[in-house]
Amino acid sequence: MKGKEKGEIGGSPAIEHALQSKNAWRLELSAGSFASLIGEPKAAHVEKSRNAYFVDYDRGKPRANASIPVLMKATLTLDKSSLHAVEEKLIVQEGAVTRELRISEGALLRLPASAVDPRVFDLSLPTSSVVPQPRVRPTSTTSVDQQMADALLGLHVEALYRLSHISPELENQVRVERTRDGHIRVQGIVDSDERKGEILSALGPILKYPAVRTELRTVWEALKAQSLDRPEPVIARDVEVTKSSIPVASELVRYFNEKWNQTLDSGTQGAPQEWIEHQIRELSSSVLDASHRSYLHAVALRSLMAELSPKEIGSLDSIHRAQWEALIQSHADAIAIETRTIRKELEPVFFTSEVEQADGTRGNFLNGETHLGSGRSAETLFKMISENHAAILSAFTVSNMNPAVAVLETRGLRQSFLNLEAVATKISNTGE
Repeated sequence: MKGKEKGEIGGSPAIEHALQSKNAWRLELSAGSFASLIGEPKAAHVEKSRNAYFVDYDRGKPRANASIPVLMKATLTLDKSSLHAVEEKLIVQEGAVTRELRISEGALLRLPASAVDPRVFDLSLPTSSVVPQPRVRPTSTTSVDQQMADALLGLHVEALYRLSHISPELENQVRVERTRDGHIRVQGIVDSDERKGEILSALGPILKYPAVRTELRTVWEALKAQSLDRPEPVIARDVEVTKSSIPVASELVRYFNEKWNQTLDSGTQGAPQEWIEHQIRELSSSVLDASHRSYLHAVALRSLMAELSPKEIGSLDSIHRAQWEALIQSHADAIAIETRTIRKELEPVFFTSEVEQADGTRGNFLNGETHLGSGRSAETLFKMISENHAAILSAFTVSNMNPAVAVLETRGLRQSFLNLEAVATKISNTGE
């Protein structure tokens, strides 16, 4: 009988039987089972990532005669914090066929103490077959399914929470959803490979769970796939610019001329045209950027409030409930800040005669909106911001809008901004 090659499986009939494709379902996902399969632990090597250890085994070149199943390669993935086995991949040669077997943990269910027979932990109990052995109390399928659903819901919230730390725009690029087959899917199209890396890094702590899957593509990858699938015709269009100034330009010129003159003793010298144009560009850019950011936060907030039902929110554990409330609060606070920025920028130009009246009616709006419940406040907020954003775009970008109408509509925005701040603050404080 020939000796065994170094690093080769021991050839145990039980192992050979387990590696047959028809018996693969019997394999156990554990470090002990993995060690038995590879035969010689020293033949494996360990690599580590931020959240996991990877134990790799490589037998080398295949056998010339592999009539019995032979394990060629194997990888065991261990959770770094608990050393719990979460995934195992095996490449098995059986005759002329090479198969890849993958075993992964869909969910880890930890039963509450109340669901376990206390005798399980009593070492003084006799082991005679006459005495009933302690056992886990039967748990209904409904109870187990609910616990798995709760765990998946928690992962859903945590994925949203971690993505929110990258940027507000991201939540409009990437979608997180629970699938019918019990997974969390993170999918979307992002600007670059660098951006994709940022997302995967942010999600790192939960990517160790097999239930979390990512489907991320860059814009280039998406366009490439689209062109292969259905090439789009190239259409050339001529664009004619009929105006070179924004509708509220005359009002801004008047304001900046007055501001310039206030800095001079004579008060008669006109402001340099170049300085006025620079000031108009600065103010317009600031207002448009703040309005756009506010709109993005409103879109994200409305989407968030539609993700979970009130019942699901109520079922969250304390950690994920805190993450959920932090998500809502961060968007609501950002909307209030951006809206206040726009109001303060426009106030000395357009709102000088309406301060007292606007401030005096702010409380009436709040009182009229106290009946808004979960989700409805976010919808109201989104509608208000959409209308304001459209008005800002019309007034501060080149368009055919009548200048007098643009100035009049912009002056009418102050009360709307105050109402927005009030609703955003209410959502931030109440979470609904």
